[in-house]
Amino acid sequence: NALALDSVDEYGFASPAVSAEIVFNDEPPGPVALAADGSGTGLSVALDWTGYDEQAAGADITLYRVYQATSSFTHVTGATEITSVPGGTQSVTVEGFQRNETWYFAVVAEDLAGQMESNVAAVGVTTTDTIPPADPAGISFECTDTNLVVYWTPADDVDGDLAGHGVSVTHNPAGT
Repeated sequence: NALALDSVDEYGFASPAVSAEIVFNDEPPGPVALAADGSGTGLSVALDWTGYDEQAAGADITLYRVYQATSSFTHVTGATEITSVPGGTQSVTVEGFQRNETWYFAVVAEDLAGQMESNVAAVGVTTTDTIPPADPAGISFECTDTNLVVYWTPADDVDGDLAGHGVSVTHNPAGT
């Protein structure tokens, strides 16, 4: 549908018409393809959908709803909405997990009319600690005729997952 609007004065002179096309869109935005990464500290999940084309989806995305569940789901009613981000934002980091847990996520685009596609393809991800602890500091040695004593200052256990320290000795009989 087209709409044209002009102004007419008392002498019948009309301004050039300003026109607009009225488009009725009763289709929800298309599905959002999601990538999920649970590596790092193992306590958060990074969600990314930067490949989603907002222009192709009607150029009227107002927000993205993020859903989460402990098992796979194909409809948003099978999950919990945990956050939303405004249109134009195509990534979010979700925190508060324990290491080695598996979670499922989906993101749904919502347009100006409040329309959204409720059928989803959830993506599963396991939270995994891939960051090694910091190195110990202040390493020193005390040598005697019969012993070698090693001293060090342990690294701060900022992630709460330090399991211990390893010490290895390589024997070099030539003394070099």
